Amino acid sequence: VRGLFDRLERGRTRAPGCGACKVYCVIPGKPGCGASALAAHLAIRMGADNGSRVLLVDADSLTGSIGFMLKLKSEFHLGDAVLDWKRMDEDLWRRLTVPASGIDVLLAPDNPSTRIEVGRQIAGELAAFWRERYDVVVVDTPDVHVATESGFAAIADQVLVVTTNELAALHATRRAIDYLD
Repeated sequence: VRGLFDRLERGRTRAPGCGACKVYCVIPGKPGCGASALAAHLAIRMGADNGSRVLLVDADSLTGSIGFMLKLKSEFHLGDAVLDWKRMDEDLWRRLTVPASGIDVLLAPDNPSTRIEVGRQIAGELAAFWRERYDVVVVDTPDVHVATESGFAAIADQVLVVTTNELAALHATRRAIDYLD
């Protein structure tokens, strides 16, 4: 994992006009391959390495793995940020996020049937808001469709597609990359 962090840091470039924040979109090539674990470790490590202000966003409303892994609960979630977007301010934002391991976390809803429809415009506005407040943002998505339809893949500086060495996972990952292209 350390090698991955070193490569990400070496490849770190800034898109014109985006400020100093780097946004990563983590996509599993196939469910269950460890993408959420990688997203959580990446965010925590980036916060610990240089004291960066880091936001970890769980955009997987079905599994909510980030809250489970980090043992976090909140009455608010990503869907609330989307619904309350037009009135977003610092006070509301602090209530929506949960501090954990030196980073801020925006959780997925507790109820797996809660649908979150972000959309590209809102994703862009959220990203602009995040870029003003954080040095690093890691968005954990459930699959390539959600990553693209929500706009999170489009707003990311770097898209990380995670897989394992199983044949089915490699096949699914190749298809996910084809879809992204």
